[in-house]
Amino acid sequence: MSKAYVLIANESGTEDSVISNLSKIESVNEVHGIFSLYDILTMFESSDEQKIQNDISNGIRKIKKNNSTLTLLLNEEVLEK
Repeated sequence: MSKAYVLIANESGTEDSVISNLSKIESVNEVHGIFSLYDILTMFESSDEQKIQNDISNGIRKIKKNNSTLTLLLNEEVLEK
């Protein structure tokens, strides 16, 4: 199972709208508002790493009001050992 975490910085006051849009993305497993340099933490999970990458590129990055993202793709080989 492939997993990725994406940190999202968005325009102030738009968290609810961004979280609502994130919840519609197929491989999104969890979404949390956080207190940090970033505003939202999103966890992606899929049996196909390419699906996660596509959902990040075609899903998150197209949501309006996002200022920046930081993607952390987990190394499956390390997780399985």
